[in-house]
Amino acid sequence: MRRAIAVLAALSVAGVLAVVAVAAGDERVVAHAVGLPAIGPAARLAQGDELCRRGIVVPVAFQRVRVVTITDGLPGPPLAVTVRSRAGRAARARIAGGYPGGTVEARVGSFPAESVVSVCVRNLGVREVVLLGLPPGVLLGDLGDVNVPVQMAVVFMRDRPVSTLGQVPAMIRRAALFKPVPAWFLWALLGLMVAALPALLARALRAAEDDAAAPPGDPPPRADAEREPSPAEAPAAGG
Repeated sequence: MRRAIAVLAALSVAGVLAVVAVAAGDERVVAHAVGLPAIGPAARLAQGDELCRRGIVVPVAFQRVRVVTITDGLPGPPLAVTVRSRAGRAARARIAGGYPGGTVEARVGSFPAESVVSVCVRNLGVREVVLLGLPPGVLLGDLGDVNVPVQMAVVFMRDRPVSTLGQVPAMIRRAALFKPVPAWFLWALLGLMVAALPALLARALRAAEDDAAAPPGDPPPRADAEREPSPAEAPAAGG
């Protein structure tokens, strides 16, 4: 039994280390995104038209902004992307024309974490361009409702990728904002889950071995066994 528990503990530790290794190697450049998946037109911009999305809370720092476009199979027009924060910082970048549609990106400089920003896109060219997005707080049943307004999809990007493991502290801080508990409690809960998993597996293994070692009980009665007739069912004598 002790040997089995030791093997189980070793496998649990190996599993935890494997998860940590995968999280450490999973690097991502997306800092934050709103309006994805971009499934509907937010606006069709003619020359000089502008579309803005305001009041976006970006929990982490970013340096680049992406939007999703449709160009009807033609080279896309040049775009101006302006980002303004409530703290007073503003940046403007230009996306060169000629792109085939899809995701386009502008480098807007560094904005700090927890910025509340507005992102505006202006068509600087002659051809029209469609900006895609998603209705805010969309439900599956609302996707076919033409009266639900679609907001422009905006993706905030980092210059340097960050691993999933490196984002765990930020995840804990964000989770604490939506739960009436402090961040230290969420850390303790995470540690308890990691520590309790091997213990639960060991308990399940012990219970399985106890069941296997238990003496077998009486075999169940045969379904086809002859039943002794009751007095009322006994044949009459001399019949």
